[in-house]
Amino acid sequence: MIADLTAKTYRQLLPDERYNRYWPMWGADGAIYYVADPLPNDKSVAPGSPDVRKSANNIYKIPASGGQTDAVHVP
Repeated sequence: MIADLTAKTYRQLLPDERYNRYWPMWGADGAIYYVADPLPNDKSVAPGSPDVRKSANNIYKIPASGGQTDAVHVP
């Protein structure tokens, strides 16, 4: 969620999904960076099954104004 402190409002940037998002941080480029694990959003993966071990956290970013998320690729 992003807040407008002057207007005392906020809005959700990302849809409600089942995967975990951790440690959001503001970037100098105006984006919000966070760590996420999208695999639990896959309904074919049973909680507690060995397939859960295939998940991998990655760094993603989204513009602070909202929009498309992108995985961050480190060269």
